[in-house]
Order: sequence, then C-alpha cells, then structure tokens
Amino acid sequence: MDPITPFGRKWEYRHSLWLNWLFGPFLLTGFISFLYIGIRTKKNKWIIAGVIYFIVMAQYFFYFGNYDSDSTFFNLSILLVCAGWVAAWVHAFQARREYLRIIALQVINDPLRHTPPYIVNTTYPFPGAKEPFENIKHVKKQKTSTSVTEQKEPFVININGASMQEIASHPYIGNILARQIVQVRDKVGEFKSFAHLVEETNMKPHIIAKAKPYIQFSEELQTTPSNWEDKEKKPSGSTVKKEPTSGRIVDY
Repeated sequence: MDPITPFGRKWEYRHSLWLNWLFGPFLLTGFISFLYIGIRTKKNKWIIAGVIYFIVMAQYFFYFGNYDSDSTFFNLSILLVCAGWVAAWVHAFQARREYLRIIALQVINDPLRHTPPYIVNTTYPFPGAKEPFENIKHVKKQKTSTSVTEQKEPFVININGASMQEIASHPYIGNILARQIVQVRDKVGEFKSFAHLVEETNMKPHIIAKAKPYIQFSEELQTTPSNWEDKEKKPSGSTVKKEPTSGRIVDY
C-alpha cells in the first residue's frame, strides 16, 4: 500500500483512532467519527455526513421503541440502519486518506507545532490545502518534465549556521527536513557530525543520503565536493619540508 503522508505508518494509525467509533452497533456511535474529522478540518461535507448518519441511527431506535418487531416500518428501519452502517465504513476509509493529508499539512505549515520525523520517502507531489486530492497511484505515474536549466544545483551548506530557509532551499533537503533539522538544532545546540545529525533527528539515513557530501558542520571555507579530492591531494605549504642537500661547495 502506498504511503499517505511522509510521517510513516505509526503516525497515520495514531491519527486514525477516530475509526473506532464505527464499531458501535447500528451506527450508535459511528456518526461521531465524521463529526470529529469534520470539526477538526473544518470540512462541512463530513459534518453533514455525520448528521445524516445520526438521523439514520435515531430513526432505528425510534421505530424500535414505538413499533412492533413484525411491522413493515420496523423491518425497513433495520434495513436502512444496516445499509447506513456499511456505507459509513466505506465512507470513513475513503475520507481517511484525505483527512490524514490535511492533518499532515497543518503540522508542516504550523511553525509552533513539532514536526514528526520525515521517515517515508514519498514520490508523489504532496498536495496543498487548496489543491485537489488526487489518487496517489495516478500521481506517481506522472513524470515531472523539468528542464536542466530549471533544476537547482546542489551547494555546500553549513548545517549549524544556516537558517531554515537556506537549508530548505537545498535541492536534496527541502522544507520538511529543514524544519525538522532546525527544531532539533535549537535543542542540541549544534551537530557534531553526519551521524550525530541522523541520530538526534531520528531520521532514516537514506532520506538525506544525497545531501551528505554537501553538509558541513563548521565555519570552514565552503568548497564544492568536486574540489575536495584535489585539496586532499595537494599538501599545504606549511607541511612541505625540503630535503637537506649534502656535499661540498666548490668555489672557483
């Protein structure tokens, strides 16, 4: 199954506990699920759905208390509430994908909320709040046609001194990783090494593997990775020692 958000399965399951309300028999508590996600995301369509499922549930208990179990109205009431219960389950799992994406965007865009570790390398373009939520399998098949001139060139960056905007502008890091790195950096002070960065941010190493050659941890002069090998091969002037010469000096 394709990932829904970049925060991983555990985060998604933890934010899907509202589905448990659907286990209530005959929609007794199922309508609460839709009222919850509708109020939290301010989506009227889910609030309206919750009201409809509440009416379907309420009519069953109305006929249950006022009509005989052999009456036609009671039988129709049971049929309606059972159909509504099944429809609520199908509707809830369809709404879950969109709900999780909206919640993930709220976390990413809110500077005051802690961003969970970015542990899933999603390949689809994460939709914006006003963009349509397309099927992820359909989106993954689309290839982005970016010309060579439009592609950003990677650059060396001091991970301890750069701002979040500077880190996010790196083509191998992006906004989500940059926010996570800066939040952890504010707590630990500075990162000592790449291993320390991965450990403190609780980040999967392959997520930031491409950016590893371009990350520096001190205020040294920034150079491109292509020049590193040349610099290592060239000994500095202070370390080069002249070999002493031996022999007699002949004065003519």
